[in-house]
Amino acid sequence: YTYLFSGNYLWITKEGCYIKNTYLTTNTMRFSFSERVSLGAGFEAISTVLLSPAVMIAPKVNIRLGDNWYAGLTVAYAGILYTWLDQTSGSGFGIAQLGTTVGTTERNFTVGTGWTLIGGELASAPFVSLGGMVRVSRRLAVVSDNFIAPLYDAQYRPILSLGLRYLGRNVSGEIIFVNLPELIQYIGPGLPVFSLSIALD
Repeated sequence: YTYLFSGNYLWITKEGCYIKNTYLTTNTMRFSFSERVSLGAGFEAISTVLLSPAVMIAPKVNIRLGDNWYAGLTVAYAGILYTWLDQTSGSGFGIAQLGTTVGTTERNFTVGTGWTLIGGELASAPFVSLGGMVRVSRRLAVVSDNFIAPLYDAQYRPILSLGLRYLGRNVSGEIIFVNLPELIQYIGPGLPVFSLSIALD
């Protein structure tokens, strides 16, 4: 139910949990309480060992609009735990996104829009997200997760990603390349992101 950074809004068929590990250091979990409500949480291992744990929380609500058509709201916030506890201003990263998904678990497409909160400051303009997944064989899917967002100079720029996902019964793995158009000449296909996911029934 995720692409790379964002997720789709398909109904979750049963209560459960999945765990995702990225770069062997970043661990996220999503607990589904019903078809409509789930909660994500996570932490980064190196910062935790250094006693400055970076943590994340991300509730999500889905609704069904029609046959193979869904919508939902995701709110996420990440930052250093100590700054949350002492309410230090100017820290952390937040996001609120409204989106809609068309399709099934075999192939789906999601479009969304929302706002980011970085260092206590609201972004100057909303972002747009475009993501999708297509299963091309029994065990392989093509995944893409893209954003058009106002970046460092407040100008809209695309953040692009494309990769492959291996689909096992309860375990999946993926390699997805992330890039900016102006960096393609320097880093080729992009920065590789490696992830492993385990579904707990």
